[in-house]
Amino acid sequence: MDPRHILSVRALGFLTLEALQLLLKRGNLLLDLCDSSRSTLRLDGHRRRSLYPVRWSDATPVRQFHPVRCIFAPAQWGNAANECDNLATILSPIRVVRSDSRTRDRETAGGVCSVAQLLRVGLVGLDHWYAGLGAVDDLARSGTARITQIAHRDPQRGRETAEKYGATFTTDYRAVATSPEIDVVLTACYCSENADLSTAAAATGHAIISVKPISMSVAEARRIESAVRAAGVRFISLESGYRVNPTFTTIRGWVDQGRIGRILTAATVLRSSLPTQPWPGERGRTWWLDTAKTPGGGWIDHSIYHIDFLRWILRSEIVSVSGDVGNVIHTDIAPLEDYGIANLVFASGARASVEVTWTGQPGASVHRIELIGTEGTLVWDPSISGRILIGGRNEPAGWLSIPIPQPAGTAAGYVRALQSNALPASIDDAIANLAACEAFYRAARTGSTVRL
Repeated sequence: MDPRHILSVRALGFLTLEALQLLLKRGNLLLDLCDSSRSTLRLDGHRRRSLYPVRWSDATPVRQFHPVRCIFAPAQWGNAANECDNLATILSPIRVVRSDSRTRDRETAGGVCSVAQLLRVGLVGLDHWYAGLGAVDDLARSGTARITQIAHRDPQRGRETAEKYGATFTTDYRAVATSPEIDVVLTACYCSENADLSTAAAATGHAIISVKPISMSVAEARRIESAVRAAGVRFISLESGYRVNPTFTTIRGWVDQGRIGRILTAATVLRSSLPTQPWPGERGRTWWLDTAKTPGGGWIDHSIYHIDFLRWILRSEIVSVSGDVGNVIHTDIAPLEDYGIANLVFASGARASVEVTWTGQPGASVHRIELIGTEGTLVWDPSISGRILIGGRNEPAGWLSIPIPQPAGTAAGYVRALQSNALPASIDDAIANLAACEAFYRAARTGSTVRL
């Protein structure tokens, strides 16, 4: 067997139950599962013998499963036959709570903790409801943390959500941000409120998972930075979610391995519809269309994710930006835009375009990321093909097509990173992302190139 197959799997450390089931369906799998007593478990009615153990990483948080030892031979897997690293797209770490009750309460090192030691999270606002509700549900299923307090300005919606997840409820955002009974503050409030709430949370000593963008301006974001540094707390913004998404950590690994050579250019596109849901299933005017509550419109709404992703995947900072911004359909929301496209130049010499709009139709959004390197091209295309496509110097020539898995949730990924003291981004990244967005708006509105 090609040793690359073994090393690729060993580096991952753990398999999710879903990944195991998929591998079993595809066959060519030899594995066994060992519990704390080292007994072999039966899987799919067959006893398998493991040949190569997966490396156990104490820094890897995992959940509700046992260490996996496995080896597999993807010899008959079509175009991806010899691309064992493609399997990383269906594998993601989960958290183990070991079954030995005598040691469970003592196992806190490396992010492994008991139910009694779950991080307590306070949710400040459900205004950014798809982030807030998504985080609550994500954490409830994660086994890494639990939402213990929720604040929201709408008593009915907030109380219903709190009751559903067993949290206490208040309409007082600051009370949750400064509560001594939580470990982590997660803000899903208006951007205009976030600086005050985040600085209060930092002063109380809480780690912070922040709404994106983190403030209305870079100048305001500096207040958060000062508070975070003074208190010595950890801070990460929701726009850095790609960094804990197994699909994109795998793609970054491929880039670092030189699969497509040195990246020359990149293009990201996200065309979504106008945000007209103040709450799931309801229609009306939303705070995303209020210039007093958000620093920009359809471009910054999602481009800030792409800005962070590009800085991270290229391992390089933006040095100049130009572009175009305006209203091509929704002229009634001006001065907020429904269209924007940025042209970015990075210190590495790479170029990127970032087109993000509110010009799509409901249910028919387009989301795509393209990375063009000296040796090939990689395309992430979830909305149309539902595939990751790689074209380069491979045999046979042509595109390798890989299914895109369902990613782990951002909030749970951040909490796991907090537990292992390995946050993939910081307040510095949030400020750099916002600074690039501010520079884009200046450049687009003046028809110039702005250097950072």
